[in-house]
Amino acid sequence: MSEPLGLLLAMMQPPESLEEEFQDWYDTEHIPERANCEGFLSALRFVCLEGFPRYVAIYDLQHHGVLQEPGYKAISGQNFSPWSKRVLGRVHGQKRLEGPQIYPGNRRYGEAGHAARMGLLRLGGVTEGDQETVVELLRKTFEGREDVLQLRVWRSNYHGDFSFVAMVEAHAGFTFDQVDLNQLGKYRKNVDLLNLYSPYWRRGALPGVFA
Repeated sequence: MSEPLGLLLAMMQPPESLEEEFQDWYDTEHIPERANCEGFLSALRFVCLEGFPRYVAIYDLQHHGVLQEPGYKAISGQNFSPWSKRVLGRVHGQKRLEGPQIYPGNRRYGEAGHAARMGLLRLGGVTEGDQETVVELLRKTFEGREDVLQLRVWRSNYHGDFSFVAMVEAHAGFTFDQVDLNQLGKYRKNVDLLNLYSPYWRRGALPGVFA
């Protein structure tokens, strides 16, 4: 059996004084660099419509172990470029989530059609033993809605911060206000991130980036 897809999510927001340089860095260096890294299947940016921080980048991976392989290590951590170190040292609201996709199989972003909205919901304070129930309740809450194209769920345990993360790909009219999150039952209290995004390409599709 093949390994499940991996997902990497990086959230951040630049100060106003860094906005232009931040966009230049992300669009011309950071996203293309990762899109062309071995094991990365996609590299997509989004801008936040509801929530914080303002920007998120989401990457589909062949499997979660890609983040431990030489290709990624060569462009991350201590091997960040000088420009990356400069920008990342000044942004705020940084949050990173990564892990294997646990539902639905190995379906990737966009396979159900073009999503004009993307919702992110994180459940913290949970354990791996909650996985089956959480996935079932997330499916009950989001699947079958006319405004939802696809639900994806992954398990994140970055630096011991265990959580389940749901990605809701949806049509333009989708908002979380229209969703009865009480369908999550006792896990409603575990929702600690609820952000709504729009796809964001400031300069249009970029060479070498898979959209």
